[in-house]
Amino acid sequence: MNRLLNVSRRKSMILLGAALTSTTARAAPVRRFRILAFGASNTWGFQPVDPKERILRRLPFSRRWTGVAQSALGPGYEIVEDALSGRTAGIDRPSAVGSQLSGSAYNGLTELPEALARNVPLDLVVLQLGTNDLMSYRHALSVTQVGDSQSRGSVNQWRP
Repeated sequence: MNRLLNVSRRKSMILLGAALTSTTARAAPVRRFRILAFGASNTWGFQPVDPKERILRRLPFSRRWTGVAQSALGPGYEIVEDALSGRTAGIDRPSAVGSQLSGSAYNGLTELPEALARNVPLDLVVLQLGTNDLMSYRHALSVTQVGDSQSRGSVNQWRP
């Protein structure tokens, strides 16, 4: 009878130890749904200022559309920004005076593959481009031309 109680106690202790171990072990982190927001000044959070100041001001994340969306979606989602004020959907633009970037750095069509590679894993990509293509740099594009530039090449075919 004593042996039976000892065996029973040992089993209880083992089960108790296993239960404590399993409840204190860290659970694997749950991966959040990752959304890449690839865009221009609206995604970047451009805040208009007096042109005489010659500086860029950026809205805080909580006031940018990406931050508002992040807050509304909740903790299961992560919005990753890849934004550049002045980015176009598919044209190189002349470099701005004093800019450290070449005109091709503003071309969303050529920059998108790098942005996708930089930010994997991704579950969704939101493109917010096209307005800057309508501005007159070397030539202004029509709305149809902007749409065509967004639909050609790797933009439709790229899947992370």
